[in-house]
Amino acid sequence: MAGPGISEVFFAGNKTPPPLLAFAVHFPRLTLSISGTYITELEQNRKVTSVSLHPGQALFIPPNCWDKPDMNTQSQAIHFLFGKRHTGISLVTSNTEVKADKIALQHTLAGPEQKLIDSILELNQMKKPYSAFNHLIMALLSCYIIRLEEYDKPLSKHSNLLFQEICIYIQENFQNELSRDSVARHYDISPNHLSRIFKTNGYMKFCDYVNYVRINRAKFLLQNYDFSLYHIAQRCGYNDVVYFCRIFKKITKKTPKQYRNQLLYNNSH
Repeated sequence: MAGPGISEVFFAGNKTPPPLLAFAVHFPRLTLSISGTYITELEQNRKVTSVSLHPGQALFIPPNCWDKPDMNTQSQAIHFLFGKRHTGISLVTSNTEVKADKIALQHTLAGPEQKLIDSILELNQMKKPYSAFNHLIMALLSCYIIRLEEYDKPLSKHSNLLFQEICIYIQENFQNELSRDSVARHYDISPNHLSRIFKTNGYMKFCDYVNYVRINRAKFLLQNYDFSLYHIAQRCGYNDVVYFCRIFKKITKKTPKQYRNQLLYNNSH
C-alpha cells in the first residue's frame, strides 16, 4: 500500500443527483486501487463521469458526495470511511463474486489523521489541482499503516467494537434492503444477539438506528435535490412511499413536504 506512492487523486462531487444505489454518507471516504481496474461512476464539474482507478491512484469522496462502483470488474481496492468515532477499513475483492474483509479502528478528532483529512477537504474546496494531494493521501495512509501494524484482532470482538462495525456497515448500505436477520447473518451472529448489541451499546433498537440513518439521508436529499418523494424513498432504502413518509414524520415531526417547504421558506428569508 505504501509502495511507489500515490500518482493521482480523484475527487467525487454532489452537484448532480446521485443515481439509484450510489454510495453516499455523511462522512469522508477514501478508495485506493490495489490491483486490477476499479471502475466507479461519480460527479465531476457538474457532469456524471466514469473513472478507472489503477494501482497507485486514489479516489477521495467528501461528505455527502457520491460514487457508484462497478463491482463486475476484476479488482481489489481498500476503502476507508472516516466516521466521527471510528474509521472503517475494508479490503474488497471483486470478480465473479464480491468479498470484503473489514475492521474498525478508533478515530480521534484531535489526532493527526483528522488534521490531514481536514487539510484535504479544505484544499479541495478551492477547486484547484494541488500536487500536495498526493502527499497528504500518502501521509494519511502512513498513519493508518502504523495503526494497522499495532492492531491486534481480538479472538472474540468486544461488543462495542462490533457495534461500531455494524453501524458503519449500515451507513454504507442504508439504500439496500436491510433487515435484522440479514445483518446478523452478515456478521455471523444471531438476530437476538444483534438486538442486544444495539440495546447495550446504542441504547436503541436496530430498526430505529437504520431508520435514523435513512431519514438523515432523506433530509439531505430534500434539501439539495428536486427529487420526488418516490425517488427519495427509493434512494434511502424504502420501497413504500407511505411508510417512508410515516417514518420521516415520526423522527422529524414534519412530513417530507413540510420539511422541504420549511427549507424553501428559510432560504427565501
